[in-house]
Amino acid sequence: MSTIIEKTTQKNQSTDKVFRLLEFLAKANEPLRLQVIAESLEMNCSTALRFLKSMESNGYIKQEPET
Repeated sequence: MSTIIEKTTQKNQSTDKVFRLLEFLAKANEPLRLQVIAESLEMNCSTALRFLKSMESNGYIKQEPET
């Protein structure tokens, strides 16, 4: 069945990036700087920041108050 879905549905690159980002953060054992996140996931900082802000506004992550 997945073969049929793959052939008929376009893959959404932004959604893939968000899931990669969420999985990366879930595995992190400590707070991470934006540049580290972006470099680790081979994203530019503005893309990573846009996704992080959306995740934050939806309650999935929070930013350290000091930073």
